[in-house]
Amino acid sequence: MMAASAVTDIVGRKKTTALVAGFITQARFGQLSERSLKLATDAITDAIGVGLYGSRQPISEIMLRVIGTSDATGDHFLLGSTRKASPLEAALYNGTAIHAIDYDDTAHPSYSHPSAHLVPVLLGLGRKFGRNGRDLLLAYAVGLEVLGKLGMALNNGHYLKGWHTTGTFGAMSSAAAAAVLVGLDPQRTAIALGIAASAASGLRANFGTMAKPLHAGYAARSGALAALLAHEGFTASDSVLESRYGYFDTFRAAEEPVFEAFETLGQPWELESPIGIALKPYPACGSTHTAIEAALHLRTQLADEAIVAIRVGTNELCAQTLIYPDPQTPLQAKFSMEFCVAAALVHGGIVFDSFEPDMLVHPMTRDLMQRTTVLVDDRVRHNTEHGTVVAITTATGRTLERLVPLAIGKPERWMNTQDLWCKFHDCASVVLPDPQVRAAFDALQSIATAPSVDALLTPLEVNP
Repeated sequence: MMAASAVTDIVGRKKTTALVAGFITQARFGQLSERSLKLATDAITDAIGVGLYGSRQPISEIMLRVIGTSDATGDHFLLGSTRKASPLEAALYNGTAIHAIDYDDTAHPSYSHPSAHLVPVLLGLGRKFGRNGRDLLLAYAVGLEVLGKLGMALNNGHYLKGWHTTGTFGAMSSAAAAAVLVGLDPQRTAIALGIAASAASGLRANFGTMAKPLHAGYAARSGALAALLAHEGFTASDSVLESRYGYFDTFRAAEEPVFEAFETLGQPWELESPIGIALKPYPACGSTHTAIEAALHLRTQLADEAIVAIRVGTNELCAQTLIYPDPQTPLQAKFSMEFCVAAALVHGGIVFDSFEPDMLVHPMTRDLMQRTTVLVDDRVRHNTEHGTVVAITTATGRTLERLVPLAIGKPERWMNTQDLWCKFHDCASVVLPDPQVRAAFDALQSIATAPSVDALLTPLEVNP
């Protein structure tokens, strides 16, 4: 006879997948507030701009060579390329390109990069199934909702265990968005989640390498594939979240998953959360952003004084994420607190060129890195938004200190339209001429009235 505690456990879980599938299929555009639509529109715009820049990185060149050797054919858009591909290959490529330089948005409590895997699904399946801009915004909101609730349910230990949530949560989130675009019923949506769950993966050991952005591409492709297979009658577990040997039990850490998270789907939407999504002002890991801002502020107060020591106080999670105190490659430097703070102090900013190979060995930057100590500070120890305290001791004996509790780009410090335009222009202008960059930005900012995906993609087409 099964123990009472086990019975209670199973009963408490048994409808979680059905609950999520029901929410996905019942969600409607009219449930989204103007604020939610604004944030989703900006996030989609931002991701495509960043993806255009990412299309010029070595990782995207390699991806194109591999895609070019496959047998798949299609007419789906590849960011920054004159080439086309199948919707699944396009999702793989576009997701990887968007996350290529770690300049794409982030979301908490999932600690993931939502637009990198959601936007490729919107472009690919939205076009394949003839959806309009309102459909895309709804699918985006639903995908982000599932992502956020997975974060609330599992991320008490899932991320710390070594999983990269852009891959593990991203596949499920992408499947949710894809189910909206494909038009699956609740049963088929539950099946799509079951299919996606078996493709969910991503290891943090790959941070600082090309495999990290590939996780976003994998998640986008897996979610799209899951919905397409479910649409055609493919089978999988329809209770994959709660089943024994299912998603929750396999991906959880020692703690029990917080099942109650799914009782608040859409109440409120993750797009309304103060930490639900954030745009990036700097092309580096988001865990460095408050420290970069603090360092730039302190730089204005130095008055040409020599720096003797730098102390960076962080939360407990930063040490788990920023794993390269002595980076040897540009990608490693994006995950180095020591490098990002030192480079900001030396050069007055963190921009694309900050991660060029010659900048990694800049003598002044390397000197300041040696003078930098990173440790957990009680003032921000439990700050889940990576708040940071930076203190600088100068040769004159002065100590300058700055605490930044919340990064630029969070909903409370959201980028205004001009700031978003400047970032989009900086990214997209490496691929498109200025008039086309402006047309693309304006089209994306008007996504809610777009009659089709092609109306959004036409201004993004690269001339042969």
